[in-house]
Amino acid sequence: MKNWKIFYAFDFSELKIYLSILLLFLAYSCEKKEHTNDYYSSPVEVRGLDEFISVSAGQYHTCAIKKDGSLWCWGTNYEGAINGNLPLNQKFLPTKVMNDVIYVSASFGRTCTIKKDSSLWCWGLNGGILGDGGMGTHSCDEYNKENKNCNLNPTKIADEVKSLSLAQSHGCILKNDNSLWCWGNNKFGELCDGTNIPKTSPSFITGEVVSFTCGGYYGAIGDIISFPYGGGHSCYLKKDGTLKCCGWNMYNQTATSFVNYEGRESFAFDVLNVYAGDGYQTCFLKKDNSLWCFGREFGSDEIIYPPRKVLDDVIFADIGNAFGCAIKQDGSLWCWNSIHYPSPFKIDDDVISLSLGAYHFCYVKKNGKVFCQGSNLHGQLGIR
Repeated sequence: MKNWKIFYAFDFSELKIYLSILLLFLAYSCEKKEHTNDYYSSPVEVRGLDEFISVSAGQYHTCAIKKDGSLWCWGTNYEGAINGNLPLNQKFLPTKVMNDVIYVSASFGRTCTIKKDSSLWCWGLNGGILGDGGMGTHSCDEYNKENKNCNLNPTKIADEVKSLSLAQSHGCILKNDNSLWCWGNNKFGELCDGTNIPKTSPSFITGEVVSFTCGGYYGAIGDIISFPYGGGHSCYLKKDGTLKCCGWNMYNQTATSFVNYEGRESFAFDVLNVYAGDGYQTCFLKKDNSLWCFGREFGSDEIIYPPRKVLDDVIFADIGNAFGCAIKQDGSLWCWNSIHYPSPFKIDDDVISLSLGAYHFCYVKKNGKVFCQGSNLHGQLGIR
């Protein structure tokens, strides 16, 4: 029964929120914005926060980095994802976690950061997907809090790291020498190592990588429960223009009918960055700053391939379950889904950082303020 615990996101309350997010774009066609304590259909400021430079939205929590390198997190401390010294599975307003941070990625029940010295630190849910080399426990709670394998406190995972991407059940890092290292669940071949063997610590995949991304859902290593929203997938782009996508491919989000694809596609030579969505889509940013996507259309079973152009003048994008968002060169934030707004529409201006979580999204503006929208059922918007 304990395995069911990590999937409690899909109770009726959260599914209701999820469906609301599918329809959140309707709010922008009305003058009046609606919200409850559990759901906000328009961006709200996370009060008391300023001087922030980046944000990462997880499933039940959110983290952001200040100019001084301090990391702050809020939401539900599920599996100790915010701070292992705080009561577990309770909601918290923004709380300082650590210093000297330059990059953060918040995922399902766990958080990883890169510090100024290029070291990688992770804490929270383990089950073999934390990267510390152990299986640990699938569920960290008050009854096994003393078990060191819970990693309720930050644990050093690797050195010489410059970039990081976490999906629900796997993750990858790019080292200073441009080598790609991955770990976690590998049931669908999402680690891109040509096997289905899971890795409990970062394992070398390839070199000369310029861009990479992890996406999708599954579960801890050895989990026998099938996940209704699909498995993980990863993509990376090499210096020579080779694009490789691996993993779960039910909706063609790896650009081929095979789960382990490598090729020099015509579009790959012009690609600057690649973004894997939460199970359904993959998008890439071209050198002319146009954004293209392929995989399953949001809210339908339509398969998008060849890649479809979504937006021009883009410098960054993030793709979620129900919608996608992008920052343009002028700092404007645009979002879209296929149900009511297949064409991107403007959300805000002066945006410098963006992150889409499972049921919410957050962004940072030039003035250092953080804004969030969507589900607040677990306090992930930083609002009581």
